[in-house]
Amino acid sequence: MNLAIFGLPGAGKGTLAALLRAQLGLLPISTGDLLRAAGKEEGPMGDELRKLPVGSFAPDELVLRVLMERARRPDCANGMILDGFPRTLAQARALLNSDVKPDAFVFLHEQESLVIERALDRLWHPASGRVYNLKTKPPATPGRDDETGEPLERRRDDQREILERRCGDFREKTLPAALHCEEWAKQEGRLFLNAPAGASLDAIVERLAQAHAQSKAKKGAAGATGAGERLAQQRQGATGSHGEGASAQASEEVLRRARRALGR
Repeated sequence: MNLAIFGLPGAGKGTLAALLRAQLGLLPISTGDLLRAAGKEEGPMGDELRKLPVGSFAPDELVLRVLMERARRPDCANGMILDGFPRTLAQARALLNSDVKPDAFVFLHEQESLVIERALDRLWHPASGRVYNLKTKPPATPGRDDETGEPLERRRDDQREILERRCGDFREKTLPAALHCEEWAKQEGRLFLNAPAGASLDAIVERLAQAHAQSKAKKGAAGATGAGERLAQQRQGATGSHGEGASAQASEEVLRRARRALGR
């Protein structure tokens, strides 16, 4: 099962992804981590990424290239969790027309003011992606990873000005992408889970575990069908993924409700 998680920076996407990896064996793929790693490499892609302002969105074409390259690796065969992707409407449309279109989506709703304060207290272990919070989940030894003892770091974009800009980008760019995916999921009969602020992550994991089991059962049934039926299913899925009109015409009332959920 492939899964996409939407949410403001600091809304808990990484924490949820870690729980899903432990319980369902899905591989978390953070486009932010991929881009940070690519930005350290030599070559045209690294040069382009290093020129971007801190905290800004990378070009859609570049993000898609990095993601699709990662998705082809064998460790993604059991399914992956897209953390921080898609971030724009163009990315959402491209994703839903790709070979790694999600089987389920989660939108973690949270107020901007809360996620900004949470992110300002965040530390992380770059090698593993483990995240700590100085107030709610501090490391056992200050400044050190619990498992390796290696130094923890602050992400360079965990600064108030940058976080406020990223929240603005989320409202203007990522929210339409989420609404597009929600409309597509309705048309395709796939799960789109809107999790309100303060929702239990365990309850979210339980619901996604059910979707994961259903997804595996469907794929098993599809594998038992003939080649002609599989081709018909693929064509039907390709047609359904072009539902741009419904999402592009998402009502202002839907946008207003979503923005209210973000505390705006």
